Amino acid sequence: MEIEAKRQRALDMLAQTGMWKSNYLPPYTRWLWRAGRNIPPPHFCSLWGLFIGHTIQFGVTWGILMWLFVWRVQGDSLETVVGRSGCAGLMYGLTMTSYYALGRWRYKLPRWKDV
Repeated sequence: MEIEAKRQRALDMLAQTGMWKSNYLPPYTRWLWRAGRNIPPPHFCSLWGLFIGHTIQFGVTWGILMWLFVWRVQGDSLETVVGRSGCAGLMYGLTMTSYYALGRWRYKLPRWKDV
């Protein structure tokens, strides 16, 4: 299949940079591949896709965990919980998007369509 060959070429490029495998192939990427999602490795994803994906994933996960262990006990309102989770998700999404964009620039990686 073409997507698997393209994915392997991208992973070979990333391995040649010398960065840790866990940086260019994080667990969530492998989980999505096993679930049948054909997404590129994070360094080759669109910046908007990275931002939205990381923002939602972290904001929801962190919000649920904080609700279960802290905010529920404190009696915080739903608006406060959603606001805090949203802010945390935005900050995490921005940080991770910047990290992968910097890595793409530093190692002069091509766009996914050019792999």
